[in-house]
Amino acid sequence: MNRRKTLVGAACLIGQPLLLNALSIPAIAYLIRSLGPEGYGQWMAAMALVALFGVLANLGLRTLYVRELSRHPEEVDHIFAEQLGLRLVLSILAGAVAVIAGTLLGYPPIVLICILLAALGQSLTCVSQVAADTLQALGKLTPVAGVNLVAGLALTAASVATVLLGGGAVEVTAAYLLGPVIAAALSLRLLAKDQVTIRVCWSLTRGARRLRESAPLVVEALAATLGTQAESVVIPKLLGLSSFGYFSAGSLPVTRLRIVSEGLGTAFFPILSRLYLSDRTRIARVVLGFLMLALGACSGVAIGVTFLAPWIAEILFPAAPETGCYIIQTTIWTLPLLAVCQVMSVTLNAADRQRQVAVSTIASVLIGLPASVLLIRWFGIQGACWSRYSFLVVAAVVRLPAFLDVARPFREAHAPVAARLEVSET
Repeated sequence: MNRRKTLVGAACLIGQPLLLNALSIPAIAYLIRSLGPEGYGQWMAAMALVALFGVLANLGLRTLYVRELSRHPEEVDHIFAEQLGLRLVLSILAGAVAVIAGTLLGYPPIVLICILLAALGQSLTCVSQVAADTLQALGKLTPVAGVNLVAGLALTAASVATVLLGGGAVEVTAAYLLGPVIAAALSLRLLAKDQVTIRVCWSLTRGARRLRESAPLVVEALAATLGTQAESVVIPKLLGLSSFGYFSAGSLPVTRLRIVSEGLGTAFFPILSRLYLSDRTRIARVVLGFLMLALGACSGVAIGVTFLAPWIAEILFPAAPETGCYIIQTTIWTLPLLAVCQVMSVTLNAADRQRQVAVSTIASVLIGLPASVLLIRWFGIQGACWSRYSFLVVAAVVRLPAFLDVARPFREAHAPVAARLEVSET
């Protein structure tokens, strides 16, 4: 894949959710105001719990899948069928665990029903993810963005129509199933047009082998999910569902806009994976461009949202705009930090350094999670906002040595020719 095609694909992956978010802002504001803090908190508590255990539906398999398929595209039929079967089994397991956890946490029946529906949507999402990952590995990024846009627009329209008809948290969760259904159907159709055989293959032996290979990524994914979803479990229990509703709504900008760094990571990961095998001397140059692009884009977005925060807060929090503005302006500046961590993670995973990524993520959780609980207990919503920084700072510091080590071939490639010859002769 050439650089121009990569940048175009990355622009599509980033632009699609940004456009969708811009179009859905009125819809989200309408949902928040119609459901109220309590109803919105119930809905988000269910979605957050499913997302927390959603890591069981992945277990690091996506990263290894894209890397393997990028290096061996000729085996796409077999690798795809095996990945789809394993992911479907894991998604069913993850949904069951989420329902059990919601019951043990004592959530009301409305939340439990929402958890069950969201778990069904998670299984459908796994199908579309496997298809999208296949297209990504094959260098077809633009169609993925198109599928996500159509599914997102349908989902948004369905949720607004549901609230207009008087639906509550349960009905909105059911309406959200339309997005995964459309995404799965369109993604599989694109693969079929590319002559990829659509079938499911399940083997306990091969599945176990895949999970052993992804063990470091499993640990990293579990720790990362625990870190990113910590507030989703701690806030409802310590501060109540209404406070969680306020925090979730105020965190929407940073949650939605993290797609900027994630979209760039999706575009650059297959390229770095191939370069690590074929031409390591180019890795550092590509990584530097990746870092500058991600950091610049995320910083620009953070500046823009900071200025727009009072206006956004008035829409989302008509009863308490000051609280909403504080949440938005405080959490949005985690985006540049997230961009740095994303670049490090993508680079290390592409260079088969997933163990270092796992270690750094575990360290961030061991330090960040206790800090998050204490900050929320002592300072409420303000503490929840600042707790997000601790996870990212620790992860970046621990990843830094391994990340810089990957850039060593770049320095060797630019050493004087005579010096390189002398080293080789020695």
